[in-house]
Amino acid sequence: MEEKKLNNSVIKELMEKYKTIWALSHFGSLAHWDLNTYMPEEGIESRAEALAKLAVLSQKMFLEKDFLSLIKKAENEKELNDYEKAVIRLLNRSLKYYQKLPPEFIEEFTKYS
Repeated sequence: MEEKKLNNSVIKELMEKYKTIWALSHFGSLAHWDLNTYMPEEGIESRAEALAKLAVLSQKMFLEKDFLSLIKKAENEKELNDYEKAVIRLLNRSLKYYQKLPPEFIEEFTKYS
């Protein structure tokens, strides 16, 4: 990510906190790819369980008070560039998903998807 696209200090702080959530998602994508391409049948169940736990952990981190307050704070910032506005828009899309679905559903859905 090019730092010059992030000019606002609140957005920079928000993205710094988001890096861990992103890393979990990135690893999950790699694990899903492996699951769908080269995973031996004996490993499928444990991989699905691990992915389910990662999904719930991501939800928990996303819904932490500090992270939510940073999103709110970023929404109230003035004079954001288009890139920064897009960051807020995408985070809000994920936020709606995580707020509407219970962790139990996310865990079960991830296991079987």
